[in-house]
Amino acid sequence: MLHKINDIIGIVTVLLILIFSFFLISIQERKRLDIKLLFYFLLVNAVYIIAYLLFSIVRRESILIVLLSYALNSTGFLFGPLLYLYSKTVTYNISKLNKREVYNLIPFLTVMVYIFTKAAIFPMQNENWMVGLEAFIYRLIFNLTVLIYLVLAINEFLKYRGKIRNFYSSIEKLRYSWLAIVLVGFLSMWVIDFFHFLGGEFFVIGPKLSSSLVMLSLFINLVFAILIYYKGLKHPQLFHPIEINDKKPKYEKSTLTDYQADLFLNQLKDFMLKEKPYLKPDITISEISERVQIPSRFISQIINNSLKQNFYEFISYYRIEESKKYLSDPQFTGKTILEILYESGFNSKSAFNKDFKDQTGITPTQFRRRYLSTSKE
Repeated sequence: MLHKINDIIGIVTVLLILIFSFFLISIQERKRLDIKLLFYFLLVNAVYIIAYLLFSIVRRESILIVLLSYALNSTGFLFGPLLYLYSKTVTYNISKLNKREVYNLIPFLTVMVYIFTKAAIFPMQNENWMVGLEAFIYRLIFNLTVLIYLVLAINEFLKYRGKIRNFYSSIEKLRYSWLAIVLVGFLSMWVIDFFHFLGGEFFVIGPKLSSSLVMLSLFINLVFAILIYYKGLKHPQLFHPIEINDKKPKYEKSTLTDYQADLFLNQLKDFMLKEKPYLKPDITISEISERVQIPSRFISQIINNSLKQNFYEFISYYRIEESKKYLSDPQFTGKTILEILYESGFNSKSAFNKDFKDQTGITPTQFRRRYLSTSKE
């Protein structure tokens, strides 16, 4: 029964991923490198599941099907490289890969050569073509390869998350969240598959638990497919390029003097208090630079060096101060927390709650209760 359910989940997942993959190559940005890499990553994911379905449904029908399923299964060695290259491309806004990146294909090509060479020397007799120590080494290398590239991809993601906070005041709708979904989904599947692999090899799990773990992995893949399908169609801006200056500011070579820095900082603070640009949810450092007539590189340097903040934290400070006025004033008790966070420039409740607690040590609700109870005394 579990096998049939797994097959159904696998088929639905493949269909969703394929539909979304071909949606990617139909959009205007389809020629961008990051879009191509995401397309290949999703396509490989679909092919990998197809390999499982071939082996699960028709493995006894034809030895050629068994060979095909092994060959398609080996595409899993492309998971890590493609995910890593996609993360790297998003992080650095790369438009063309370096020729050295071809070395990332070595694990996949090596496995493919091994499978077909073995098939030519030792023809398949049944589906149990790769067993024992050979199967263990194959799966161990597969899992370790995926893990190495997954760690590299997560590292690129963390650098990317830190980078966009230097340029954007709101990050929830950027490709930051999209990349997080891809990485978290893939990491979850890897953890389950690795546990399944170790448990199966050392006889810790039985057939029923094994099928259940396969179902869980396929189900996570299905949820992942639904999420990317939903977010991709509802928020096509996720595929728009993000303007980021990738070069790290070399402040030691900056022409900004200490006097100018103090002058610009006071000008910036005065502008923030009078014009309140932070009330615009998606305000960027480039927009503020244009309005105050201070180069964005100087604004970034001043915020980083003088205030020890990034741009996101700088804007968030003013938004939290704005929200405090509403939360501490009795005449605004009729306003909900949600209304206040939107009027303060936030567009995410989770970001507001986190930033508020980081700056004050308490939640917005606790802050409101404390100040309103004090005003009544």
